[in-house]
Amino acid sequence: MHNETWETPFTFRAARAGEDQKIEFLLYKDGIMNEIYHSLRLWVDVI
Repeated sequence: MHNETWETPFTFRAARAGEDQKIEFLLYKDGIMNEIYHSLRLWVDVI
C-alpha cells in the first residue's frame, strides 16, 4: 500500500576488509521482478 512501511532485520558478513565497499539493496514491487522500484546504496568501511 502507499506509504506502507516494512521492516526486517538483515545480517551480512563482508567477504574482505577494505574501505568504501558498497552494499546495495534493490527493491521490487510485489510480483514484478524485472523492474526495480527503488534502490539504496550504503558505503561501508570494513576493518
